[in-house]
Amino acid sequence: MITEKKNNVGKENNSHTAGLEEEKEKLLKLSEVSLILDTYDDIFSDFDPRPYDERGLSDDFLSEMKKRVRKSHPEQLS
Repeated sequence: MITEKKNNVGKENNSHTAGLEEEKEKLLKLSEVSLILDTYDDIFSDFDPRPYDERGLSDDFLSEMKKRVRKSHPEQLS
């Protein structure tokens, strides 16, 4: 009887894992946006003197990403 319970739990975990994998694939497909950067500095604000791990994102970078997302997935944005 203990073996039976383990098998049932394993089956539930397998279906749950499969569901998570499907969800992950779906999210990856939705999230693909390409942007080529000249340097790492293009991501961060030029006016922020803090180390990279504390810096804010550049307004130009954020604007460009928003534009690319809207262009790539217009049906998902309202």
